[in-house]
Amino acid sequence: MGLYLDTSCLLKLFFPEPESATVARKSPQKSMSSFPRLAHLELRVQIQGRVAGGTLSAKSATALLSVVDRTLAESPTKSRKHPAMSTRRSRPTPALGRSVHCRTLDRLHLAAMEALGLRRLLTNDEIQGRAAKAAVSR
Repeated sequence: MGLYLDTSCLLKLFFPEPESATVARKSPQKSMSSFPRLAHLELRVQIQGRVAGGTLSAKSATALLSVVDRTLAESPTKSRKHPAMSTRRSRPTPALGRSVHCRTLDRLHLAAMEALGLRRLLTNDEIQGRAAKAAVSR
């Protein structure tokens, strides 16, 4: 069964953070992990943001981006085009309920997950996790 990797988890695979070991352990090594190119773009933007914020040098960022591109091109990780119809699916729906609110990019990720036929999400974003559970249960 495939697993959708959210950008919050992808980042932890490349930057040492408290949850990095857990994400690495939960990321399947034998089954396919999927993420749309939107997540890859977000990952690159986050790296560039760290350069702009002074927490990462431009030279380190360039080297890291090479590692990111190489790693994400390898199996079992599979980069997929963002499904064209997912923007239609990402519109707010009453089915998520009043207690679940989700930001725009998170909605696009959830819609891509649905369009790709995936029902499992690995995220460190509690709000997105709740929205994913609500979307999968409807």
